[in-house]
Amino acid sequence: MKQKRRPKVALSEKQIKRLKEQISMEASKRTLILSVAAMADELDLNDEQIGKVAKRMDRYAEHLEKHRLRINEVAEIIEKETGIKFARF
Repeated sequence: MKQKRRPKVALSEKQIKRLKEQISMEASKRTLILSVAAMADELDLNDEQIGKVAKRMDRYAEHLEKHRLRINEVAEIIEKETGIKFARF
């Protein structure tokens, strides 16, 4: 049985921008939670350390969101300090 196609919806540039921002924020929140959980497990962090890491990551995410920092700059700093290379965005 064929599925019915959804009708096309026209969105304004403003609506598209808002939708992109919402999707980006949701992805960032999930990434933050998963990253903190992985660090806590791998590094055996206590509750206080987990809280500090979460706050710092949230602050970094805010810098990215407000365009004070680019993700490629963060990757370059990490590569320079540790030798770990990330794919560029």
